Formats: sequence, C-alpha cells, structure tokens
Amino acid sequence: MNIYQKLLKYYIFYVFISILLIVGFFSYSYHNLFNNFTEDYVQEKLSQVDFIIKKEKQFLEKITNDWAEWDDAYNFIQNRNKEFIKSNFGGGDTLLNLGIDGMIFLDKNLNLVYGRAVKNNKEIILKKLPPFNYKKNGFSVYLINNNIYFVYITDITNTNETKKYGKLVVYEILSKKIFEKNGFNVVNIVIKNKNRLYNIKNENLIIYYPLNNKIILALSIDYSKKLLIFEKHFLKMFLAETIVLILLFIFGLIFLKKIINDIDFVFNTLVKGLDDIRELEKVTKYKYFLKEFEKIASVFEKMYEKLYNYEEIYKILDEYAPFGVAIYRKNLLYANKILLNILNIDRKDFNKINPLDYIENESIREKIRKINQKRLNGEKITLKQKNVLIKKL
Repeated sequence: MNIYQKLLKYYIFYVFISILLIVGFFSYSYHNLFNNFTEDYVQEKLSQVDFIIKKEKQFLEKITNDWAEWDDAYNFIQNRNKEFIKSNFGGGDTLLNLGIDGMIFLDKNLNLVYGRAVKNNKEIILKKLPPFNYKKNGFSVYLINNNIYFVYITDITNTNETKKYGKLVVYEILSKKIFEKNGFNVVNIVIKNKNRLYNIKNENLIIYYPLNNKIILALSIDYSKKLLIFEKHFLKMFLAETIVLILLFIFGLIFLKKIINDIDFVFNTLVKGLDDIRELEKVTKYKYFLKEFEKIASVFEKMYEKLYNYEEIYKILDEYAPFGVAIYRKNLLYANKILLNILNIDRKDFNKINPLDYIENESIREKIRKINQKRLNGEKITLKQKNVLIKKL
C-alpha cells in the first residue's frame, strides 16, 4: 500500500465519521427546528383562541351592563311588576335574539326574582338557580354537565348608577361553532392541568387553552398543511447542505491528491539529492561531507536565532564587540561597555549625554549632526569617517 492509498484510507475514515456526526446533527436539528416551528404555530393559535374568548367576555359584559344599569330593571327587582316581564320577555325570543343562554334577576338577598334560559332552542322560565357563585361579581367560568358556562354577574342599579338593589346574571354555554368557524374542533374539556401547551396525534395538532386554574379546553387543528410546509423547508435546507458537503468532499480529494504529488516531488528530490551527494563522496572521497554540512547548517541556525532576538544582539555587542557602539536620537539610548569606558561615562548617566558633544572638530560635528537629522527624517545615508578626535568633558 503506497502513501496515497494510506492517506486516502484515513481520509475516507474521517469522512465516514464526519457523515455520522452530521447525520446526528441533522437529526437533532430536525427535532429542534420542528419543536420551535410547532411552538410558534401553537402560540399563534392560542392567541387566536384568546381573542375569541375575550370577544365572548366583552359581549357578555356589554349585555349585562346594558340591562343592569336601567331604571326599569331596578324598579322590577323592588316591586316585581309583571309589566316588565311582559314588555321585555313576552315574545318568547329575547334571549335567542340577544345570543345568550340565560338571564337571571336576583334580589338583594340573592333570591330568584325571575329567570329565563334557552333549552332545545326554546326559551323557558327558570324555577331553580344554576350552581353559580352569585356573591362574586364579574366574569366566571363553570363546568356543568360537560358544558362550559361563561357567566357575568353585576349589581342592578338605576340609570344614573346612584342606587343599587339586587343582581343581574347573564350567561352563555360556550358553543363549538365559534371555534369551528375559526378552524378549531373542540376535542375535550380537561379538568386537570397537564402543564403542556400542545400534543400531536397523527396529522392533528391538539392545543390546550386554560379557561381558569382548573378547566382547560382541548382544541384540535388540522396540521397536515403546516407539516408539509415545514418538511419542504427542511428538505431544501438538507439538500443544500448535502451538496455543500459533497463539494467539500471532492475538493478534499483534489487537495489530497495535490499534497501527495507535492510529497512525491519532495521525496524524489531528496532521493536524487542524496544520490548526487553519494556520487560526490565517491569522486572527492570526502567521507565526512554530510557531517560537515550538518555542522555548517547548525552554525547558521544559531546565528539566525541570535540575530532574531534583539536582546541577544545587545548582549553580543555589549560583551564581545571590540569597538564602541551607540544608539541615539538627541541623547544616548544605548551604549556598550567599550564606548562607556572610552567616554568615561557611568551607565546610570549615559542617557543624559549627547554624544556629538564629545567630537572635538566642530566641522565634523556639524556634518554628523546634519546627516543624523536627515536620518531622523527617514533618509538612508551612510557616513564613513576614518578618524574622529574626541575630547573628555
């Protein structure tokens, strides 16, 4: 097995492991995306159900307040005149026209004064109060005989709302029709809270809407179209990423082939070079040629390492240079030991000194100053001055 075959074997193994990881990632991504997609849709539908319920509450509240804040209703509770019943309920279809299922008038002691309800699409007179909490005003939800009752209770007052006497109760039985016309089917009424928002059965999405702390409404929605949209979207994403992976695999093979060719080229070059050196050994009979070459290479390597490290350069100049070396701008920035001895300067004070002050010849000093200024301005100038007299300060 040659080197190309070995690398190809390792590369295929790597690709196989990568595919397994990618499949696992896609499986995780699918479930994660599906859950997020479904939860967003459920929240949208719950908002829709919430709107329907609020609309029914507002409807009940408006009817109750219209009838409760009325002088005729206030007087009826006090004197129980039959004229009020005849004029308002004589036709036998008042509740049906209002779209409610019951209306109850109570005195101040919460006793039944008069009540009507709808049964089998006909209005009847109530002889017994439904099991509601009549002490509590406002909106309430009750579950009676597997029917959900929306109930609104308020005080009966005169039109100016300055006096109150008794209570008015208006209720409706929640109809499946208000949900069906919005695409929902009422599946069940759950008494115990399941602490979950939805469930999926076959192609139906069941969402749970809490009417209160105990009563939860289970509604079913056809989820097949939404599922199809999600699967198409995910399939497009999967195909796009699969194509990218295939292209990466192909480019990987091309790159692998190039690496193998480069390795072959280097290997053949080294083999040829080694053969040439061996031939050179035979001709020159220098048995130590390779060892000497290695020594020279190591020397150059050490020189490079020294030059690459500025601290090593300063150390070499400071300890081994047989001449004075200085780096300065306006004042000395660096001076090696030789220069400090020549100028008789202490190392603590050398950065306060201008080295040009030590040049005795004024014309040479001025010449060097001008050249240094040009260097500071970025020009590259080399100054060669064989002999310069210096003076002690």
